[in-house]
Amino acid sequence: MEIPYAAGEISVTQQNSRSLRIYFSEIKTTITASLHDFRIMVAGRFFFNNTQGQCGTCTNAPTDDCMRPDGKIESSNCCHKTALDWKVNDPSKPYCKSAPQNETCTPSPTPPPCDMPPVCEILSGPAFEKCDPKELMRYKKTCRTDHCLTNSTELECGNVESAAISCRENTCVDWRSLTDECPFECNVGFVYKPCEKKRDDYCVNNTVMQGTNYSSYEEGCFCPAGKKLSEDKTTCVSTCCLDNNGTRRRENEIWDHPSNGCITYKCTSSGVTTQERTCGYQPVCEESDKIWDDRKCCYKCRPPVRTCKLKPRVENVTKVLNNKTCSKELNLDYCEGSCPGSEK
Repeated sequence: MEIPYAAGEISVTQQNSRSLRIYFSEIKTTITASLHDFRIMVAGRFFFNNTQGQCGTCTNAPTDDCMRPDGKIESSNCCHKTALDWKVNDPSKPYCKSAPQNETCTPSPTPPPCDMPPVCEILSGPAFEKCDPKELMRYKKTCRTDHCLTNSTELECGNVESAAISCRENTCVDWRSLTDECPFECNVGFVYKPCEKKRDDYCVNNTVMQGTNYSSYEEGCFCPAGKKLSEDKTTCVSTCCLDNNGTRRRENEIWDHPSNGCITYKCTSSGVTTQERTCGYQPVCEESDKIWDDRKCCYKCRPPVRTCKLKPRVENVTKVLNNKTCSKELNLDYCEGSCPGSEK
């Protein structure tokens, strides 16, 4: 499947190099899947108090988030056990069968002392000061727990990234510049941008197409300023101008059609423009008699070659006047060949 993809009520788009957005237009539901987590945004008019599973009943009340399939609500510190009760049997994932179900909720033992790691501390810094404190508290708790259980920098970065995604709907969150532990790697030619509102412009058939807007701030790998995505969207290019040989042309560059001297092309900021020269009256003549201009666009006919020669001729002339016959020898000139106003 190629992205972007659309079929019926479903559309799939690339949010950035690490996440996809799946939208179901009929039920106004969006699923955003990234490297470490996924988010589901549903329409209240369809789903308010009408869902089951790990997200509760969609009433914005966190008290029922840890509900079992039989409707029993457990305490908030038991969600890691009740979540497994909603597991769906998938033969292609046999490793999921080992996860235990229907486990009894027991008070968690007091964990050993564990400090908040520097990466998680970013959640308490200025980058997140405009975010919802209640939302951040959940990510801080998860970030600390993941660190204490696994000491995985990747998971810590994933928690901060998820918090930033949650907050970016309303504000820009530039947090990666505050640590060297969570790089966002980009392919050669692309640059990392923490808060973009618009997708890159891109090339289609020698034309620059405008990138569409994001619904919120997005981080990812983008083309540097002044460049756009190539036709196959794998590199950043300065123009969308390809000539007939596939060579990329510079802006304001002009080139000729390979077989039609009347057509020239020009590379502009919006793509390739075509200019066609028109000729005046073109007389009919043999191809060998056509005289072309320097672009081999318009022609005129070569004048016919004149082979006119003037030759002398002696001619006897006899006339009868008043019943008298008069004869005389005259010296005359005549034209031979192709002469103006005469016949050969």
